[in-house]
Amino acid sequence: MLDTAERRNSAAFSETYEVKKTEYAIIVNNSSPYAKSKTFIDFRGAKIIAQKGTKLDAVIDQIPGVIHVKPTDTVQQMLDALVNYRVDGAVINVDTGHSYEATYKNLTLKRFPEGKGFVLDFSGICAGVRKSDSELLHRINRTLDGLEGSKRQKIMESTVSRLLKSAS
Repeated sequence: MLDTAERRNSAAFSETYEVKKTEYAIIVNNSSPYAKSKTFIDFRGAKIIAQKGTKLDAVIDQIPGVIHVKPTDTVQQMLDALVNYRVDGAVINVDTGHSYEATYKNLTLKRFPEGKGFVLDFSGICAGVRKSDSELLHRINRTLDGLEGSKRQKIMESTVSRLLKSAS
């Protein structure tokens, strides 16, 4: 989960366990007219969706002239809307987007040149817990302190792999 000021109102966050440049893209159907898009302007008039309560949904309004579709509860619902042509595109994190591209052969990821895509205000991933779970938060941070970076990365990759398998 991303640690943001807004989310800190209702959750407590662990130390950052993965820090890297985060990049968002739009995933579209290969047969869509938007499959050839190269800039935000090319998406003018497109119906774009994302997952509810996430930064994915919050950044849609950075794309001029798109139709911001009501967000879905889950990524799977978002992808279902896309593969069934109820929407033209979905905002997705590039890392997971590549996995969905591999899983759904009819989808393609549209990335944007540096400085021409989404403006993001975060770069790390944390564990989020209820504010009242101070003991759990302490245990998570103690565990993270004991894991070297490569071990953390393997855990993250394994988790994403399991999530993708359960989504397909």
